[in-house]
Amino acid sequence: MAIKKGKIVASISLTQATCYQMQNGICSLELIDSLYISPTVRLAPNELLYCPRLYTQMKARDDMKPLPISLHDCGHADVDCAYQRTCIASKKRIEQEIIPDDEVAPTLCRMCAGQITFDPQTAGKQNVTLRVRYRDNNSSKNQP
Repeated sequence: MAIKKGKIVASISLTQATCYQMQNGICSLELIDSLYISPTVRLAPNELLYCPRLYTQMKARDDMKPLPISLHDCGHADVDCAYQRTCIASKKRIEQEIIPDDEVAPTLCRMCAGQITFDPQTAGKQNVTLRVRYRDNNSSKNQP
């Protein structure tokens, strides 16, 4: 088993209910540099301090849960959950461990089909570039 690294372009879903930027037009990571909030304080995903606190937690942890993704024939991917974490990782260039779905979707993704739009006032898909690493269980088959 080998660990591979690279970059992928993935599609994530963010809405006004799950993203401060979609609601207000500017990313909360651009507004807040550092903060401390008690872990007991509950924040909604679209609140100003949600992503900065999540980013602080991501920097402090080395063993984050891997992101499940679905791959397409075209080479793009869809992230199946943890959209805020994926967006933060893209913006702050944090390498994420992924778990690719075993089956590759034969259809074109929304990016290639030209169906992606990102309007800050409405819900939609957003394309992000992720630095990723994953365990390749098939690497021994490809090596001489």
